[in-house]
Amino acid sequence: MLHEIKYRILTIYRDRQAAFWSLLFPIILGTLFSLAFGNFGKDIDTIDTAIVKEDTSDSARAFENYLKEIEKSDSKVIKLKVMSDKKAKQSLKKGNISGIYYVKEKPELTVTDSDMQVSILKELLSEYDQNVSLYKDIAKEHPEKLEEIIKDNSYYNMSKEVGISGKEVHGVVQYYFALIAMACLFGGYVGYTIGIQLQANINKVAIRRNISSFGKLKMIVCDTLVGWGVQTVNVSVCLLYLKYILKIDIGSNMPKMFAVCMVGSLIGVSSGIFIGCLGNMSYEFKIGVITTYSLLSSFLAGLMIAQIKGAIEKYCPIVNRINPAALISDAIYSMDIYDEPSRFNLDMFIMIFMAVLFTGVSFLIMRRKRYDSI
Repeated sequence: MLHEIKYRILTIYRDRQAAFWSLLFPIILGTLFSLAFGNFGKDIDTIDTAIVKEDTSDSARAFENYLKEIEKSDSKVIKLKVMSDKKAKQSLKKGNISGIYYVKEKPELTVTDSDMQVSILKELLSEYDQNVSLYKDIAKEHPEKLEEIIKDNSYYNMSKEVGISGKEVHGVVQYYFALIAMACLFGGYVGYTIGIQLQANINKVAIRRNISSFGKLKMIVCDTLVGWGVQTVNVSVCLLYLKYILKIDIGSNMPKMFAVCMVGSLIGVSSGIFIGCLGNMSYEFKIGVITTYSLLSSFLAGLMIAQIKGAIEKYCPIVNRINPAALISDAIYSMDIYDEPSRFNLDMFIMIFMAVLFTGVSFLIMRRKRYDSI
């Protein structure tokens, strides 16, 4: 058994493609993020912004108060100007303002350019939407705590991006959370290597393994555990690199952070094994499936556009409940920023269920495979 584990570890690390995507690429991308966002939030000029009041509903007033608290904060991020819709659009066209917030039941933002100031305005709206979504969840699950949480997490604190736990964070940290999720899902390349080396009809290593006395269930479980361990180490290296080399404030509760990464890595590896065992498609096709699955999941979790996760939560929340990358980033948010144990536990439960499902289906697929001769 120990010999088998040692052999599997060596086999995985000798696969250069799996090693690059699961270990090196997240580190490279994290470095590029650090270079791009290094001065984010520092020495930013006050952003002239118009607000157009379209109704006086409670939600509209709440959003207006949120913007006013940000304007009054020490950071002086925005300067608000109340205008009519027509005048606001004219000012935006002339470049006198950077954006228009429409104060109504469902707040909206109108911009024309795509620069740092516009990104900040979008981030403020995204943060507001996420906090509103969080309050709604708490109102359903723990209504008795809602008043206390709202009082503690005042609009001023929201404008400083302080979570319910009291931890101050910056909006760009969401990109790093999505990056960590992507690093976990890139365990699919490790899992794919394992899945291929279980099938005697397409791999010479698998021929030797299938004629051994090692049962298929033991083989799959052993390979999954080894791949899980390898990918957990890969993600841990990425995590430590972000926190201690790049000095990114990704969280203070490192034990729980590692726990999230362990479960996320298990999903990545088990999904890769599942794809590797599935059908008789070509090597290139299956690698393409893993790449598409990992990047699409990460994109929907906010890796490329931070606001997309909040928009999905607002209009189609079920996607965030089945998207592994969104679950990983949400678990980190719930653990370190929102301090919402029930939400964290739900995210972890769904991820574990998905990993067990992938592993179980992979075993059923492999058990049905028979070879006339090897």
